[in-house]
Amino acid sequence: LENAWTMPTRERPRYLATRGINLLTRTWRRIGRRESQSMSVHDNLLHALAMHRPTAYPGQALVVLHAEETAVYTENPARDWAALADHVDIEVLPGAEHAMLEEPGSGRLAELIHDRLSSID
Repeated sequence: LENAWTMPTRERPRYLATRGINLLTRTWRRIGRRESQSMSVHDNLLHALAMHRPTAYPGQALVVLHAEETAVYTENPARDWAALADHVDIEVLPGAEHAMLEEPGSGRLAELIHDRLSSID
């Protein structure tokens, strides 16, 4: 996966999707196919993933993350989310997973959403 961070931003989604398909295929082969219906679902999933051509959202996006786990999975959230929209604003709120859904985090989250909605023309 380290290769993803060295390639151009627009190529990352396709690369990561291909890696995901390969992982799903290997996992599926290991656990085996139990029913013909499951095989059909599996084949449909692989086909859908292979045919999907992700494109960036043509506008601004607000991504609100929580500090504790964000630090575990990325050093640079802006870089990681850049391929998903033309412009991404990253806000990292203090606390763990659900802290932004409880006071005082929920107040800050509401403020961020209100400010974003108010700025839309």
